[in-house]
Amino acid sequence: MKEVNAEGSMMKPSSTEIKGLIVRKPFIDLILSGRKRYEIRKTSTRFRGKIALVWRGKAYGTVWLTNVLQKPVNELNFLEDAEKWFLRRYSKGLTHLFLWELKDPVKFIEPVPIFRRGAQTWIRLTEEEKKRILEAEERATKGSR
Repeated sequence: MKEVNAEGSMMKPSSTEIKGLIVRKPFIDLILSGRKRYEIRKTSTRFRGKIALVWRGKAYGTVWLTNVLQKPVNELNFLEDAEKWFLRRYSKGLTHLFLWELKDPVKFIEPVPIFRRGAQTWIRLTEEEKKRILEAEERATKGSR
């Protein structure tokens, strides 16, 4: 696998910087269960750090985005069946896709409402939303101990 971003252009992971990422269901559930370790996208990102997984105005959990890899579409045979079905439509006409490596998922006990701002991929979270997300993450991790 080829690492996409040069060393100088990557952001260092931060526990205080949180971004919202729009991910459809059932893929959020697969990520938060630990079964889906890569979010597949057509573009790369320089961001590294904690992301809140958002769908339809609610954050369902957090995960760390640690790396981005570029991989030929025909080498993505290790994916879950649900991902393979989606991948056939999503990758039409493309030779490569980007795998956003995800680690340490935390599923919230209750979803956190988010006001959607931003483009199709990232959501700019307010300080209040970040605070509620971190509180939900703390409740979820205490409940799993």
